[in-house]
Amino acid sequence: MTTRFPFLIAIVFLLSTTARAQMLGEDMDAQWRYPDFATSLEEHVVAVSAGVELPATTILSDTKFEIDLDDDTVEIRFNSSSSWTNTPFNGWFFRDSSDNLPPIVGITIDAFSPGVTNPFQIALDFNENEFWANLGSVTFGSGDWIRFRVEFETNITSFCNPSAANSTGLPASLEGEMDQSGGSGLHLEVTDGPPNEFGYFLVGTEALDPGLPLSDGFLCLALSTGNVIGRYNVNGSAMNSIGQFDAGGVLANLGGTSSTGYGFDVPASLPLPGNPTILVGSTWHFQFWHRDTLSGSGFSNMSNGVSVVF
Repeated sequence: MTTRFPFLIAIVFLLSTTARAQMLGEDMDAQWRYPDFATSLEEHVVAVSAGVELPATTILSDTKFEIDLDDDTVEIRFNSSSSWTNTPFNGWFFRDSSDNLPPIVGITIDAFSPGVTNPFQIALDFNENEFWANLGSVTFGSGDWIRFRVEFETNITSFCNPSAANSTGLPASLEGEMDQSGGSGLHLEVTDGPPNEFGYFLVGTEALDPGLPLSDGFLCLALSTGNVIGRYNVNGSAMNSIGQFDAGGVLANLGGTSSTGYGFDVPASLPLPGNPTILVGSTWHFQFWHRDTLSGSGFSNMSNGVSVVF
């Protein structure tokens, strides 16, 4: 059976704030496969970074597509009505060429335009470092689009959770997410803190759960032989995480080191001896220390900790 493709396909990867930021800095091997899974008519290895785009390419004289790699979603757009031929395989295949990404754990249809017929006939599948979409015989109208979302295994885990309650009766809660803030790509947020109290983030080479008693809380970063702890309180630099809890107990950033005004955008540089940097594949552990004067003069407390694989 022969097939013609009189349309323009644009595939867009958009960086999200969950696993989404995972693809940045990695190489993705993008292939259009037809008429079977083993045959690749067009193949490009593209370094993933915001704004980098693969120019339009001609396939079989009339099929053109563009690939813009930014995120954990794949969006396919068409500029004219088109139908895919139902062959063993007719669609897109992507591979993590550098094998540095967290394991892929799912791929789903995220959204599509009203003109797409039978979108759920599209066969999506994946393994640990590859995912693909067999478009089958789905029909698209001019301007139609469909978007798939790729899910990665989480690289942020919590420990010492929950932490000790502070003067509000609640423990301060530390959470992290990967985003586009620059630096290491990690953004940290703290909630349920005592209003108006100050604090800053800590980083360590090893987690300790349960932690060591410290004032009203627990230090959950190891101080044993070979381990070190750093403080993000370096004034006038990207390593200044000093913040103050607002009336709702959310940590507002006071050092100009947060893209949102809250929490902290963790830089690549670390406040440790030798000025090391966070490298891809490394694991670091974070916790937040804060004052708590309502509990008594000189009192302080700690949040839970999070471990992050970069």
